[in-house]
Amino acid sequence: MCIRALGDQAADASNKNAEIAGKQKDYVDNIFAISGAADCSKLDEIYGAVVKENLTNLDMLQKIAKLYKRVRCTESEVYFAACEAAHKLQPTQESAAGCASMAAKKGDYEAAINYYDQAIKLAMVEDALEDVADYQYNAAFYCYNNLKKYAEARKYAQASIATLSGLGQNKGQGRCYIIIGMCYAATRLYGNDAKGAILNKTVYWAAVDKFYKAKQVDPSVEAQASEFISTYSRYFPTKEERFDLPNEFSGSTYFVGGWIGETTNIR
Repeated sequence: MCIRALGDQAADASNKNAEIAGKQKDYVDNIFAISGAADCSKLDEIYGAVVKENLTNLDMLQKIAKLYKRVRCTESEVYFAACEAAHKLQPTQESAAGCASMAAKKGDYEAAINYYDQAIKLAMVEDALEDVADYQYNAAFYCYNNLKKYAEARKYAQASIATLSGLGQNKGQGRCYIIIGMCYAATRLYGNDAKGAILNKTVYWAAVDKFYKAKQVDPSVEAQASEFISTYSRYFPTKEERFDLPNEFSGSTYFVGGWIGETTNIR
């Protein structure tokens, strides 16, 4: 393998052409990635042994991790191994994010969130705010989808929205509003009696508000947001149910309590 051979030459301190080989290897890596020829399994064939032989070579590990990230092969065990080894030597946002992906793949979502917290802090130091927004969204998704920690999921989603707003980017905000809406829709704030059954439906008003906001700010999620609006609007409290609770539904707005804590329109 040409890339492997260049890597061996670059790592050989006795080789007078090591520096040139290193530059050539970086060039070949870039061409390989940009060309679209990079296949994850092919990369694994090339770099699997390289990672095992360079577990204490931080520079090599970081280059391999960045290459895998650039060509979107971040589900590879070789990528995980490179990130984990690099993270032990010197934590970076790439290594922390790689470890987060590895933890999530193994089903340890608490660990994944911890690694994403590290990645967020390290990316902020590097002023890599687009990466920050992605890490915040990923943390929000795992909190919602896997840990059922809805308040925490909203916190991360709101942070991602704020990061993207600071960058003047609307795309990416929509998925965050959808996460918040789904968290609301999954919440039960009231009891299981007849009254509670009606009041529990008020969360769907708040959820649909977020789905409307999602497609308003980010047209790329319009189809998904519209589908959720159609689905959850069916579960709104009916006129008859609101008539049975005149004290709770006396005006045009309703305050959805609990951890949601938002005012929404009665409809």
